[in-house]
Amino acid sequence: MMIQGKMGIGKYLFELRLQNRLSLAKVSIHVGINPMALSEIERGVRIPNDKLLRNIANFFNVDENILFNLVGKVPLGAKEELEQSPVLQKTLLEIKKVKHVQETKGRALY
Repeated sequence: MMIQGKMGIGKYLFELRLQNRLSLAKVSIHVGINPMALSEIERGVRIPNDKLLRNIANFFNVDENILFNLVGKVPLGAKEELEQSPVLQKTLLEIKKVKHVQETKGRALY
């Protein structure tokens, strides 16, 4: 069974692995999962968690934002920045409070 809308990450990882001529076993060892789990991700059966996405990005030396975007998640770096920045937290809360702000205007505030 395939996860609808999440196939982008699987195909992308499969292509990365093939371009680098790496086996499932080798990549799995380096990113911290078993080969079966990696195969499930490549086939679109499983979605990787945030930590695994970061590990994969580091292993293949690719921008983690690409991987997070492929699974429709907020990049881990953005989450970390938000957690460490009271100013950003306050700004987002203010945007959320202002109900009459249209979506396009809200985006401009980011």
